[in-house]
Amino acid sequence: MTEPDEDDDDPAFFERVRRGTAALRALMAVRPGADGITGSDASGVVTVSLGAAGLPERIDLDDGWRRAVGVDDFAAAITQACGGAHQARFDATDADSGWMAEVSAVLAYIDGEGPEPRSLPQGEGTHTASPHLPDLSGLLADVVAADLMEDAGRAAEAGPPRYCGSAGAGRLTLTLDATGKLICEVDPDWVGRQETRDLRDALASALAGLHAERRAAATSRSPVTRFAAQVGAFTTGYPLPS
Repeated sequence: MTEPDEDDDDPAFFERVRRGTAALRALMAVRPGADGITGSDASGVVTVSLGAAGLPERIDLDDGWRRAVGVDDFAAAITQACGGAHQARFDATDADSGWMAEVSAVLAYIDGEGPEPRSLPQGEGTHTASPHLPDLSGLLADVVAADLMEDAGRAAEAGPPRYCGSAGAGRLTLTLDATGKLICEVDPDWVGRQETRDLRDALASALAGLHAERRAAATSRSPVTRFAAQVGAFTTGYPLPS
């Protein structure tokens, strides 16, 4: 999606953004594999379920994990299962070429490089500026650009977003990086002393903490940046935490 520049200081650009945004949100709601996607590690004892946004929502642990992966490979199995879920999500999206083509058509329309795609909201008419009001499109473009630059400056200082959650007094940690990869780190001795049900609870608690940190960080970003992250998820295939 093109960043605002001097060529976008016109009402037509903002009209395309308004209608294109509505179309992208509607497409996201019907994205292939948007819900119910799971992935497992090679042994099948760990299963990660993704939510509609493509982020890990649940981690299930089979009773036979000690025999299948053991204490030493426990963390690697969690990370591998999440990777499998993301691959399944990508495959589901890639298989529906019509959906991807429509997303591309909407993005091209917003950039002024394509005709109106069929997924645009219909029957609502076009918003036109009143002749009695000043044209504020140039000001809006400046605000949007400044908004993005301010958030980009903060992001550059902080580095790529990483969200963490932990359990067991820090002996089990889940980290979500900028590509949606879930990294699990554990104290093997602590894991070896836990019952399976306790590990399930610890994983759920760490995952909840991770999402709480992600939501708190999102409130500090502007709506413009959050929408840009959503569009980025369309074009890269990654669920870009926001």
